[in-house]
Amino acid sequence: MKTKRLFVAIELPESTRKFLVDLDPKIRGARWLDAGQMHLTLGFFGDVPEDVDLTFREKLSVIEFGSFFCPSSAWEPFRRKAGQRYSGSVLALGIRIFFNCTNE
Repeated sequence: MKTKRLFVAIELPESTRKFLVDLDPKIRGARWLDAGQMHLTLGFFGDVPEDVDLTFREKLSVIEFGSFFCPSSAWEPFRRKAGQRYSGSVLALGIRIFFNCTNE
């Protein structure tokens, strides 16, 4: 059975991506992502059957959201589990999201 590595993410506004690109600490040996690859990961599902991809896309396509406050908390290592296709480590900007859910 073929699998796909799936996650759910929100695209960041251009101004936020530009701000993050400008934070590049220029650490030797580290590769900073370009703005087009930066996103806010909401959930990581790992390797799932390939046919689940379309179902996820259909279900997620109906979700709408507005702007929200998202302060950063700290740089955190995001380590991948052994055996996954992508090896190495990622340095992620940790965030705390505050939102108010209403039944409108």
